[in-house]
Amino acid sequence: MIPWGWGTCAPKDIAKGSWSGKKEGKQFTGKGTFWGQSAGGNCQIGAFKDTDFTCALDGSQYENGAHCGKFLVIQRLAGTMTNGTATPKELVGRQVIVKVVDQCPSCGGPGFTDLSAAAFSWLGFKEEGKIDIASWYLPDEEGIKEGVVENADGASGGGASSSSPSSFSPSGDAATGGASGANGSSTDKSRIRRWCWRWCRWRSWIWNGKFRQQAI
Repeated sequence: MIPWGWGTCAPKDIAKGSWSGKKEGKQFTGKGTFWGQSAGGNCQIGAFKDTDFTCALDGSQYENGAHCGKFLVIQRLAGTMTNGTATPKELVGRQVIVKVVDQCPSCGGPGFTDLSAAAFSWLGFKEEGKIDIASWYLPDEEGIKEGVVENADGASGGGASSSSPSSFSPSGDAATGGASGANGSSTDKSRIRRWCWRWCRWRSWIWNGKFRQQAI
């Protein structure tokens, strides 16, 4: 399964995050993982689902709940994926805003953050299990909303290239859509089908619009 909105803006049914751009405190770097939610975490500030944009902090960063309810920006960093291949450029720079709701005793230190499935799925493939991230707190102010930060997906602000990954392979084989051989051929055919569908749809729209105008 490819990350949501690969090379596009966030789908309409995904929460859109917003913030003023101000940061609070230093930036942390570490690893991001994900966990399943079915109830409220240690913060006891409500019940949350996998579709919510939330996180659990490492014990040393959790500080006995001192940061419960605060918002963090989580950003995907360049690095090496768990299959040994480089992080695709379309994922580098993607951001989500999450709310602190729990503690992660098994996380590896400050900057290591357990994310909800929704947040993790925007930043990478679930099959990766662990990704390189940076994070920073947001100041307490009105207007902050957790969710996907649009126009932050990919190093150039969006738009997949011809070598965009179409799937995640644990072994690292055929991880890119532009791979040669059978996988490259399959991806090329899929790309051609998508373009044909878009062209036919555009032609139908122009054709029907022209005749509706004549009928009027």
